[in-house]
Parts: sequence; C-alpha cells; structure tokens
Amino acid sequence: MAPLLIERALLSAALDNLRSRTFYIKRFHSLVLRRISVHLDPARDPGPVDGENVTVEHILPRKPENSWRQEFPGNDVANYCNRNGNLAFLSLEENNIAGNSDFLVKRLLLANAGGRFVLSARAAEESEWKKETIMRRGEDMIGLLFAPWELSPLV
Repeated sequence: MAPLLIERALLSAALDNLRSRTFYIKRFHSLVLRRISVHLDPARDPGPVDGENVTVEHILPRKPENSWRQEFPGNDVANYCNRNGNLAFLSLEENNIAGNSDFLVKRLLLANAGGRFVLSARAAEESEWKKETIMRRGEDMIGLLFAPWELSPLV
C-alpha cells in the first residue's frame, strides 16, 4: 500500500538520528531504547525511564576516568558516549554505583541488572568495550528496531 511506504529521505533521516553521536541528547532516546528492549524480550519491558527504577546508563562514561582513556583518547569520548550502542538501563542506585567505573565493574552491574533489563544483559555479554563494540551494538539495535517493519537500515 503506497500510503504505508516509507520514503527514502524519511528513512535516511531516521537512520541519521539513530546513528547520531548525540542520540542520548534527543528527546526520544528512552522511547527507542524501550522499544528495542520490548522487541528483544516482551517479558522484560523496562517500563518508562522514570529516573529512579529505570535510568539510562552510559557504559562509556561521559566524564571517564583514566582507565577509559587508552581506548577513548582525546575527543573520542564525546564521539562515542552518547551513541545508542553505548546505552543500557539500570536503576538509579545501580547507575550511581556504576558512575565512572571501568568496564569490568560496569559489566558486573549490567549482568546483575540483566534479569530486569535485556539491553543491560546484552551489554554484559561483551568481553570488552571499544569503539567497534559501540558501533556494532548500535547497528544491531537499529536492525532490531526496523525488523518488525521489514525496513533495511542499509540506506
């Protein structure tokens, strides 16, 4: 049906937003992450991001300590920390504990939260957290988001 077809320009704009280095700053970020979570496992719907029971965790912190700087020197933190592939869900208490910790600490917190948050469980499955991990994970998430509409993220 022609009215339901997504124009190439609209699809391209949506992909630009989803792939943006400023994805977290966009007002819809939590809705998109929740939709992906529900697609992965409807039983683990995180619910709305309310700032207490559900928060958005930056795995690569926005203000990282030195342990992150080897993989993310200079301006690389700004280029990767707010991307969709760097985000997961934690409770406020867990998010506060995670803080600027290195990936090994965060990985344990993400794994412990994995029973409630599928995005956290998936992030905890990663053996290391690098630029390539963030970008691959982001593309995987876009593919999951587009799958129900049979859209290709290859525009």
